[in-house]
Amino acid sequence: MEINIKKRDGSFEKLSVEKTKKVIAFACEDIEGCSPEELELDAKLQFRDGMTTKEIQKTLIQTAIEKVIYTEDDGYGNLIKKTNINWQYVASRLLIYDLYKEAAINRKYNHFGYGDFLELVKMLVSKNLYGKYLLEHYTEDEIKELGCYIKSDRDNLFNYDGLNLLSKRYLVKSLEGDVLELPQERFLIIAMHIAIPEKEQKVEYAKKFYDIMSMLKMTVATPTLANAGTPFYQLSSCFISTVGDNLWSIYDVNQKFAQVSKHGGALGIYMGKVRALNSDIRGNKNSSGGVIPWIRLYNDTAIAVDQLGRRKGSASITLDIWHKDLYDFLDLKTNNGDDRRKAHDIFPALSIPNLFMQRLEKRENWSLFDPYQVHKEMGYYLEDYFDDENNDEFTKRYIECENNPNINKIVTPCLDIMKKY
Repeated sequence: MEINIKKRDGSFEKLSVEKTKKVIAFACEDIEGCSPEELELDAKLQFRDGMTTKEIQKTLIQTAIEKVIYTEDDGYGNLIKKTNINWQYVASRLLIYDLYKEAAINRKYNHFGYGDFLELVKMLVSKNLYGKYLLEHYTEDEIKELGCYIKSDRDNLFNYDGLNLLSKRYLVKSLEGDVLELPQERFLIIAMHIAIPEKEQKVEYAKKFYDIMSMLKMTVATPTLANAGTPFYQLSSCFISTVGDNLWSIYDVNQKFAQVSKHGGALGIYMGKVRALNSDIRGNKNSSGGVIPWIRLYNDTAIAVDQLGRRKGSASITLDIWHKDLYDFLDLKTNNGDDRRKAHDIFPALSIPNLFMQRLEKRENWSLFDPYQVHKEMGYYLEDYFDDENNDEFTKRYIECENNPNINKIVTPCLDIMKKY
């Protein structure tokens, strides 16, 4: 029975075992302790009519990954686990082979490896996958020069996990998910983008930036990896915002968080100004739900605005250690209690003044306040003050609040808070 294999371009050709052997030899070449014959034998490939080259490649990659950890008899009847981490580089080469083949088909060039870099830039600008500013800041001759500087052999520095993550999340693909950009081209585009401010020296600096990234001496933040060179060139990872004690501010921060997350950024949100649970609202007693419902809102936004599937959104939420909702805040990520008051996907953080640590050392008590009531009674926002070397302004005002009998407080041992934290 004749077996035909379906190629990546949709055509069929007669099975050639020699082609598979060549791919395996390519993947294992010059990698210590990784024999092509061993990989071929362990893969146990069972060819069938209509099988695709992607299926063959997937089997080989999975086999190479599984060979990183293997079991061996120690000679005394004991089975021990050993590792050969070089197999992850074999798996990486098999993956890069796939990327080379798919890029050649999708970009319509007929050789194995990297295509014409200038043509790639022009094509992706025309498809609105690269930003026009690349062609505005670099001449065609400069782009050709940089394209000739690509070192494709540096793809061999990747282990499988690194290359797989880069290819799935950060390489520019068509709207249908087809591979267009290859790893060294992603590094070069990033280098070109961040070198633009260097003006007359931008090509020189682009090469320097490319070298340190492509040699894996450094990496850049996720938004830079994903967005550099694209029309949506937000390159920063981290942003901060303060939530005011009103609905407008709460939802304004949520909208800003969504916009930041959409383009790969994360937000640090300070919630210390929001009134505590059972605080007054417009004179109505015990009306406030506290900070937890709003933290859940930001938690759900982090899940919903997932950065085009690259990763879920991310937010850290900071609360002062003297805030009355402290204990609920510390329980946000636990699995016990009312799940409607949990937020499992945010990263909680505490703002801790020196005074708390001093009292902790002395095993003294700590008072928790509602920031709304503090402002109502004292006329100032306690969270706006801090201690420094010359002025203990926070400590002075904190003790004032403790001594004010009109301010409701929760008094708890500092040590209990730290045990909870």
